[in-house]
Amino acid sequence: MLGSNFFVIGQALAKAVRFTSVSSLLCADLRPLVNALDLVILEGGEYLPEANVIGEGFLAVQLRDKPDGLLKWMASRALRLNDDPSGLCDGPTGEELASIPGLREWLDDIGCTDIMGGNLIRGRYSSACLAAFRQGGRFPEEERERFQAAVLVARCVLGRILNDGYDRRCLERLMHTRREALIAVFIIEDDRARPYNPGAVAYAESCWGKDDVEFLLTPETSALFHQKLAGSWETPVDSSWVEVEMDLGG
Repeated sequence: MLGSNFFVIGQALAKAVRFTSVSSLLCADLRPLVNALDLVILEGGEYLPEANVIGEGFLAVQLRDKPDGLLKWMASRALRLNDDPSGLCDGPTGEELASIPGLREWLDDIGCTDIMGGNLIRGRYSSACLAAFRQGGRFPEEERERFQAAVLVARCVLGRILNDGYDRRCLERLMHTRREALIAVFIIEDDRARPYNPGAVAYAESCWGKDDVEFLLTPETSALFHQKLAGSWETPVDSSWVEVEMDLGG
């Protein structure tokens, strides 16, 4: 049973419009409802130089200085923490606590006896997952259910914040563009640029080969492109426009 206190947090999560509000509710307000020593959010990405630990408790401070154990744990659960609601959250079984190399030792080092984690949002450039730590015994089923319910609500809210922000920034960009300016929009996927709108088609027809429908980025251009995009994320759901000078065959 989730309980009335959980629904107070659930309502606050559902109304959140900023990542900081979501992270505060999860790391602070949810903690007593799952009887956790601490909850932290681990922010990372494929192109980010280092992970960022978000949280307000003393354990968050400790993990912020030494995140290797948490990174290793979450990486080992990546395949099990999928987009299926039944796999949103995961924790070690009793056998795994005893058999996974280094897990018990790491938990002992940080003064904990159990851990559970859940994906909040996943992206190539910025992702976030939530981890809860227990001191003394294991997380019972009821607390695991509350944790999973909170992760499910937070995922929906963060997805909305991400999409709303993207739509707003695109609209602002178009509104501040001169009417006479030609906007060429390309979709870049797997390091291949494909024209998306008439302006991009006109560019491709004038600069690419006659039968070319896509342009392959050079390794140098690809590295710069991904580096710039990774640096544009302020939080896992908030990014800003960045300028990238790149050769698209012009």
